[in-house]
Amino acid sequence: MDLKRKRYQAECKRCKCVRKMEYVGASDDQKYIWLRCRSCHMVFLFPVEWFKSNNIVQPPSEVVELSKGAPQTVVEYSLSKTFTLGQRIYHRRFNDVGEVISKQKHENGSRIVVLFKRCGQKTLVEGLSPA
Repeated sequence: MDLKRKRYQAECKRCKCVRKMEYVGASDDQKYIWLRCRSCHMVFLFPVEWFKSNNIVQPPSEVVELSKGAPQTVVEYSLSKTFTLGQRIYHRRFNDVGEVISKQKHENGSRIVVLFKRCGQKTLVEGLSPA
């Protein structure tokens, strides 16, 4: 199955219904795929084994225990939001998902260092109030 197809259908955990999703990326071991909801723009991680051949994400019928590497919520980056260490964020301009690895306090707010999957380490501003 080609994982890099552009369109999928999956249940959005935020919208609480089946939505159209866009491909964002895949894990290094190709066992998980990142999809972004076209309605609320949240990014979610899904196991590849949940995919059918018709690009519909189908979770197993039994309850799946959460474990390391299980689907995680990803928050879209915004200058006004604040983030915590280890939180996963999606940056629209980079079209990439990364993890917050450190925070730095500055006189005008704070900055976070994010390790992105494709574009590497970036320093981003957080917690700015609208002027």
